[in-house]
Amino acid sequence: GCWGVMFRSRTLFILGAGASAEVGMPVGTDLLKSISGLLDIKYGVTGQRSGDDLIAEALRISLKEGREVEKFNDHLHAAWQVLSSAEQALSIDNIVDGLEDAHVELVAKLAIVRAIQISEGTSPYFGPYKSDRNRIDFRKFEDSWYSYLTKLLCENRRKSDLENVFENLSFVSFNYDRCIERYLPASIAHYYGTDVNRVLRAFKSVPIHRPYGIAGEVSWDASGNIRGFGEGTAQELASAAGMIRTFSEGVEDPESLADLRDSISRADR
Repeated sequence: GCWGVMFRSRTLFILGAGASAEVGMPVGTDLLKSISGLLDIKYGVTGQRSGDDLIAEALRISLKEGREVEKFNDHLHAAWQVLSSAEQALSIDNIVDGLEDAHVELVAKLAIVRAIQISEGTSPYFGPYKSDRNRIDFRKFEDSWYSYLTKLLCENRRKSDLENVFENLSFVSFNYDRCIERYLPASIAHYYGTDVNRVLRAFKSVPIHRPYGIAGEVSWDASGNIRGFGEGTAQELASAAGMIRTFSEGVEDPESLADLRDSISRADR
């Protein structure tokens, strides 16, 4: 069909903000509400009584303050300011841009990444299939664009030619989540009844440009088990917070900009 012809030409998919909303990722006000709950970090005599424990731990790691708490307390006050601003804000990005405060930026980015990772882990689409966290029930995706993408990629493509299944394909994603990295290799492997690592060898060559960064790296081990999607340690959270940019920051790295422009200019569709 016409879609099979489509992938014989260089095809660039632009995944706009909210492209993953239909598989359970929060956008706009829902993301802001989630962030507000995570950043409501308060302490009582027995320890932390509200807010997210992992964010608090990642904040301590990021600040490298040791036993002191002055920097930590300054950032707690910044987190509480985010809560106040959220009552009137359009988005978390607007808050970070408007307040012009490095403390706000750090706690906000930690909360953005944490909110995304929690949503990945609790998404009904990516949830464990028959208690196996590495398997997905692809029937849930039936009416989503994810499923249609699989159909397009697999049309007129035989298993013997699997190493070329992603040829001429590239992405620009304005989303922080890792849904495309989680879904696509697993989906193609499921369709052809093959090991996901065979598909991953081809998938590694797919350019995925992320102007606003990504909520941490995702990897697969030799047994086909995924790591990093919907989970993470405090150290990984602290690292991932440095991998995202808000809309007011945009892309500053000249090499990344050049690669992005090159993909757009070379695309036929």
